[in-house]
Amino acid sequence: MIHFGISRPTPNETQEPPAIMRTRFFPLLTVLTIAGGCASDPPPPPPDVTFGHLAPIHLNVIEVETRSAYAPPLAPPHVDHRFPIPPEEAMRRWADHRLKSAGLGDTGRFTILRASVVEERLPTDTGLLDRVKIEQAARYTITLEGQLEILSASGRRLKSASARVSRTRSLREGLTAEERDRAWVDLTKAAMRDFDTSMSEAINNFLSGWVT
Repeated sequence: MIHFGISRPTPNETQEPPAIMRTRFFPLLTVLTIAGGCASDPPPPPPDVTFGHLAPIHLNVIEVETRSAYAPPLAPPHVDHRFPIPPEEAMRRWADHRLKSAGLGDTGRFTILRASVVEERLPTDTGLLDRVKIEQAARYTITLEGQLEILSASGRRLKSASARVSRTRSLREGLTAEERDRAWVDLTKAAMRDFDTSMSEAINNFLSGWVT
């Protein structure tokens, strides 16, 4: 059997004041807290806007240019510049993936005419009893408009097709920044699905002679 002895201080030895003993635990507690915080999983990244699931539209042109004629206002009520993926960038990605050259003559030119998002603040009740309610705080309207032109070697426009779509979504009050960003990306994805459908139909209807 093992005996553990406890030594008692002699009269000449002085005990450390309790306050000093307590301070020695603080660094350890701090380290444990930091270590515990590092163990938590990081939040998942927001969804992206991609078009890899869509087949390219092959056009009988030597190249397809993409340009933008839209100038973001960068001021309220416009908020498209605050989106994690601005609609203008989403439209550029769409054109880069969907519109492919497969010919030796003529040129395709895709122009972004509009890629705006307008925010409308909604009135909410501010009474004491109304604080328990969760209300819609803002409404966002996204508008996308684009045009695809076929140009001759001399730069003359031979034919064109265009599409314009709009979508609206309301967000409730009290969302975190991450939740809001995810909702904005979802709105952009939904609007781009609408634009892809409308633009594809316009190309088939008006530019079928250049679709290979």
